[in-house]
Amino acid sequence: MKRFALTVSTLLGTTVAWTAPTVTMIGDPVQDAATREITVNYNLSEPAIVTLDVLTNGFSIGAGNVKSVWGEINKKLAAGDHTFTWQPRDAWPVNLDADDCQIAVVPWSLEDPPPYMVVMLGEASNVYFYATAEAVPYGVVSEMSRKYQMVFSRIPAAGVRWQMGQSVPVHDTDKSIAHYVTLTNDYYMGVFPVTFEQRNMMALSSQTNSTGCRPDNTTNYESLRGVTADYDWPTDGHAVAEDSIIGQFRKQSGLDGLDLPTEAEWEFACRAGTSTKYYYGDRDSDFDDYGWRGDSDYTKHGGTYYGSANMQVPGLLLPNAYGLYDMHGNVWEWCLDWYSDDYAVAGSDVTAPTGPVSSPVNQRVLRGGSFGHNAFNASSGYHKDVGGTPDTSYYTIGFRLCCPVDMRKAEDGSGTDGTPVAAVASLTGFATAAKSESAADGFGTAQDPLDFVSRIEWLVDGLNFDSRKPFGFTLNFR
Repeated sequence: MKRFALTVSTLLGTTVAWTAPTVTMIGDPVQDAATREITVNYNLSEPAIVTLDVLTNGFSIGAGNVKSVWGEINKKLAAGDHTFTWQPRDAWPVNLDADDCQIAVVPWSLEDPPPYMVVMLGEASNVYFYATAEAVPYGVVSEMSRKYQMVFSRIPAAGVRWQMGQSVPVHDTDKSIAHYVTLTNDYYMGVFPVTFEQRNMMALSSQTNSTGCRPDNTTNYESLRGVTADYDWPTDGHAVAEDSIIGQFRKQSGLDGLDLPTEAEWEFACRAGTSTKYYYGDRDSDFDDYGWRGDSDYTKHGGTYYGSANMQVPGLLLPNAYGLYDMHGNVWEWCLDWYSDDYAVAGSDVTAPTGPVSSPVNQRVLRGGSFGHNAFNASSGYHKDVGGTPDTSYYTIGFRLCCPVDMRKAEDGSGTDGTPVAAVASLTGFATAAKSESAADGFGTAQDPLDFVSRIEWLVDGLNFDSRKPFGFTLNFR
């Protein structure tokens, strides 16, 4: 992805109107000669999320190329002055031209945050944001991301009209009905089903379990959200019991919107823009590269044979286009909706469906199939012939969490009514300020200012201008 600096202009004859946050550097960045650590002070015009990007020769090579970074960065911040410190990779040369290597400081609106959100489990103020998968500390797929942090990927659903269900049932137990759905908001979806280790890190369970980094398959719907009579979706909305599993996740993370996905949100996230039987295509013979099923070869792709309980560590197989793993197979996943055979009318067109208000069989929807079932159970649109009783758990059922993207708080008066914030496709300009040269070695001496360029920049990906990053600055280092 290449970064361009563009002059103030118009797009398709429309004048630019800015409402996004701005970030301005305060003074000069200062570097410690011994450690090469660079401290940056900056100001935010309004509450925002600020991330980093690293550029070489004008091309983004990702914030993962920073050796280390700490301080007030990659998180939700109040308006005002902030400080962070970063350290270049040891391998970076020290004699580059001024524009060869830069670190870009980019603000994001709270209504329109970055593509990746990470909850560090067991910490206070523990929600971080990253512009790319490569920037996520320890990586999206790692032991760290299965134990001590929970990674979420942003699902671009707002305003998309798509076909939910399947025109031709994949099996006689498939009760799915093809109909059209439009979701009104983007949301974050966990890249994995929640594991035992992640749940233990939330201090929700003191049990030790050999399944460790495998999905938590001991939870029923009511332990996740609270007794249905008091916390009944959709009647009671997203309200959950404080002592429920999701209630505890909310308390530690501060993410009040954290919950299970609706059935429509689950299927949209699984499909990732596809209309095929599976998110990778239609062939059952290719399934084992993407999902764990009852007759999988568990030695393939690093899996392990566990006898009758072949639930696997998530993230070993191939993800979908939204970076989600194990959407096909491994464990069934709870959805918010009540189960009903006639949850839709063929050909109907609905917006943000919440499912039936009750179930004739007192069961909640399960999606995605499991390690104990056939491939057809795991197809993207498969609506299981029965769901799961809210007060009952089963060893083939786990759960995955999702969360609205809007990071504003309703109680501080800046909350949202659920209406999606439209992206503004526009261009903006830049200004350059020349600063004094650093020392001859390229990194200066302690307290010496580094060269920098103060810019308002845009990321350009093909023909699409990314309107979420309107103002920022870059720091050249030499």
